[in-house]
Amino acid sequence: MADAPGRPRVLVVEDDPAVRSLWVAVLDDLGCTVAAVGDGADALRQMETFRPQLILLDLVMPQAQMDGFDVLMRIEEFRVPVIVVSALGDALRATISPRVAAVLSKPVAVYDLIREVNRLLASTSSAV
Repeated sequence: MADAPGRPRVLVVEDDPAVRSLWVAVLDDLGCTVAAVGDGADALRQMETFRPQLILLDLVMPQAQMDGFDVLMRIEEFRVPVIVVSALGDALRATISPRVAAVLSKPVAVYDLIREVNRLLASTSSAV
């Protein structure tokens, strides 16, 4: 997780190590600086120091101390767009949080992930 100037910072929150590694590889290929954690509590700690421009967040993390729903309730102050990834589907978007900028259903197609990351990073960089 070496921070490079000009590279967008993305925080990945996913409890499955294989999925987390895939997302990190995709984001790295897109030129992002990535921090990856497997638990919501770790995500909140990372946000303080890493200051992501985008969060890729799994909602259901059964083995985690804190799941994605808990994270969403606590990140309003950071004003960071969130891509929620969940098997629960897109019907959640309007009811979860105003920070949710996109919802991707699991299993996530890499193309869909790339499209949403590029779209949201383009909108956040123009807003900065």
